[in-house]
Amino acid sequence: MQAARKANDNKSFRIGKEDLASHLFKHFEEHEYWSMKGFREVTNQPEAYLKEVLEEIAIMNKSGPYSGKWSLRPEFKQRSTTGVSNIASAGTDGGVNTGETIEIDDDDDDEVEMEDVLTMGSK
Repeated sequence: MQAARKANDNKSFRIGKEDLASHLFKHFEEHEYWSMKGFREVTNQPEAYLKEVLEEIAIMNKSGPYSGKWSLRPEFKQRSTTGVSNIASAGTDGGVNTGETIEIDDDDDDEVEMEDVLTMGSK
């Protein structure tokens, strides 16, 4: 009976996709490159599930000094608070469907440009 219990203790249970993405983003803030083994250890999630979520937010480096390691996709490197919610709407091709684009204008050039206009009565 105890052998069966020990086998069940080592199983990992899936957390929500957005929760896992949040954890992965946090770990990418600590280190830029991660191995699958490293992510399995820190997240305690099944490898297939990890890979599924990683393919949406990260890139597997296939060559170079970080070959075999995951790094965050460029569009998530400057992640905003909506970065995690975009994971839920990711397409099956690994791309992210961000939906409607909202443009934010942070410039202070909101002043109306004025122009002098001569009227018929003035010289």
